[in-house]
Formats: sequence, C-alpha cells, structure tokens
Amino acid sequence: MEYIKKLILSFREIFIMLILQYVVLFICFICFGVDNSIIIGTIFICIVEIIYVIVKIRGKKMVLDRQNLFPYVLLGIGTAVSYNMLLFLFELGNEVTVDMNIFLNVIASGIVGPIFEEVLFRYSFINYLEKFNSKIMIIIISSLVFAMCHQGITTIVFAFIIGMINSYLYLKRRNILIPITIHISANVIVNLLNCYNLYILIIGCFLIILSIVIIRNSKI
Repeated sequence: MEYIKKLILSFREIFIMLILQYVVLFICFICFGVDNSIIIGTIFICIVEIIYVIVKIRGKKMVLDRQNLFPYVLLGIGTAVSYNMLLFLFELGNEVTVDMNIFLNVIASGIVGPIFEEVLFRYSFINYLEKFNSKIMIIIISSLVFAMCHQGITTIVFAFIIGMINSYLYLKRRNILIPITIHISANVIVNLLNCYNLYILIIGCFLIILSIVIIRNSKI
C-alpha cells in the first residue's frame, strides 16, 4: 500500500499541469471561438509552461552542465528521422495534425513544449519515482506516463521511445540539458519531414549509430 500511495502522489503534479492546460484551452474556446482558440490557447499554454519551468528550477540545484551536447542533437534528429521515415514507408503518416502557423508550431512543440515536458517528466516525475529504487521500473513507468499524455497511436509510440531514451540518459547523467536537447532536436526536425525517402532513412539510422558511438567513446 505504501508503494501505491507514493505512486499516486508522484502523478499529482502531472495531473495538475494537464488539467491546467485543458482549462486554458477551454477558456480560450469560450472567449475567442473555435477558429482562434487553438492559436491563442497555444500561446497561453506556452506562457503557463514557461512559468512552470521558471518556478520549478528557480533556486534548485539542477545539473545544467553545458558539456558537448552535439551527439545528443544527432541522437534526437536520428531517432525522429528514422521513426517518421518508417511511418511514411508503411503509409501510416502522422495521425495528429494541427492547423497552426509553422513558426508558432516550432516554438510551441519544438522548443517550449520539450523544455516543459523534460522538467515535468524527467526532473520532477523521475525524482518522485526514485523512491521505488528500481531504475528499470522508473524508466518504464515514466516513459509510459509520458507517452499516454500524447494523442494518436503513432505519436504515443514515438513519445514512449523518446521517453525511454531520455529517462535512461537522465538517470545516468543527471543533466537535464541532455534530455531537453534530444527532445528539442527530435520535435523540430519532425516539422521538416513530409514524405518517405530512403536516403533520409539511411541518414537517420547512421546518425543514431554515430551518436551512440560518440557518446560511449567520449563518455559525455
């Protein structure tokens, strides 16, 4: 029972932030109508997420070591490119489409969103889950919860993959900039992919292998 209680408490912050985001969207829908609610709601949600990150990290001793993050950029890009090329290959595409300005989409889902999600799911949530004293369980639970907070089966699967990678690396390195870098790189590059290309798939797989080799050999 004690473990269940701790697990439920660990979800509290995630539930609060999810509810707050839906409340913001609902208020925008009521005030600005259907046509403008997505864009205006996204802007307000970005503001809420930025405030959360600032409050969460202010005065905290977080590891923000500006080490060589380049191989993590490659890992994020390689993972996103390979996964999306496979989706296009099997004509699965991306099930979640949002009619939004590309610039706002990159800012919201490519930069602000990943920073917010990594602080919430990796820094905060994993710190709660560490009470279970099992790294495998922590990685699986945090990745599953992270994935289920997304929409569309292909997006959920991709979120689970990114969650597994970032949870493992965060537990190993304790540097929140690493999962943030991977997440931003993956989300930004997705906006540039719209069809299958064998050469791009090969490049994506190569980037994954190259990044892993660099990370392991340099121990960064």
